[in-house]
Amino acid sequence: MFKHLLDKVTLITLLTLFSIQFTSCDSGSDQPDITDEEELPPPIERRELELSAEARKAANSLQQFYVDFTMDAIAFSDSKNNSKSKNVIVSPLSAAVLLGMLANGCPDNHLEEICEYLGGINLEGLNDFIKQVMEQLPSSDNQSKFTLANGVWVNNNYHLNPTYSSLIENDYKAEISYENFSNTKSLTNTINSWGNSKTNGLIPQSIDNVNGSSVAVWLNSLFYKGRWANKDYFPKENSETAIFHGLSGNRKVNMMNSP
Repeated sequence: MFKHLLDKVTLITLLTLFSIQFTSCDSGSDQPDITDEEELPPPIERRELELSAEARKAANSLQQFYVDFTMDAIAFSDSKNNSKSKNVIVSPLSAAVLLGMLANGCPDNHLEEICEYLGGINLEGLNDFIKQVMEQLPSSDNQSKFTLANGVWVNNNYHLNPTYSSLIENDYKAEISYENFSNTKSLTNTINSWGNSKTNGLIPQSIDNVNGSSVAVWLNSLFYKGRWANKDYFPKENSETAIFHGLSGNRKVNMMNSP
C-alpha cells in the first residue's frame, strides 16, 4: 500500500508529452511566430534560476539520470519494430518530474529504487528543484515560450491522500481531477484535450485509450518555442529540399540552411 498516495492502488500509468517547435520550420501552428520582432517585447537579460543549496544538489544529481534515461529510451525504441521508421524525441526532465511525483507516494523500498535511478537523489531536494523550475523557468527569458505542466486524473472510486495532493499541487503544480474511469472514451478525450492545450495544438492526441481498471493517469507536458540568437541564422526562404539518409532509407525532406 502506498504511504502517501492512495489507500488502494495497484496500477499507475505514466505518460509523457514533449513538443519543441523551431520557428524556422513551418509547423502549421496558428500560434504567433516568435521570430517576428514586432510581436516580442524588448529583450531582457536572461535570468538564471535561483536555486537553494538542496535544489542545486538535486540538479547536479539528475545529470547522470538524463544520460541514462535517454539511453534507456533509445534502447526501448530500438526494440520496437514499429518505431524504427519514426523520429523519437524524449524529455528526461519530464521523466524526472513524473518519477518525482510518483516517488512521493511510494513505500520506502520503491522510493529508494526511484531515487537511485534518479542519480541517488534526495527526494526533498528534488521536490524543491522541481518547484523552483516550475515557478522560475517560464519567465526567465521573454524571447521564448516554455510551458511545463502536470496533470493527474484519478479514478473517482479512489481518493488521493490529502498530504500527497497538497504536495504535488504546490511543488509540481499538478492539476488533479477525479473522473469516471468506466467511461473510457470520455476520459480519453478529456486527457487528449488537456495535452492538446498544453502543447499549443502540436500534440492533439497523446493516448489512444485509457484502461478502465486503472487507478490514475499521470501526464507531463513540456512545450518550448524559441528563436535563434540571430533571427537571420535560418531564414525560411533558405530552406531547400535535399536527401535525408535515414535508417529506413533515403527520402527527400526540407532542410534548413543558413546564409
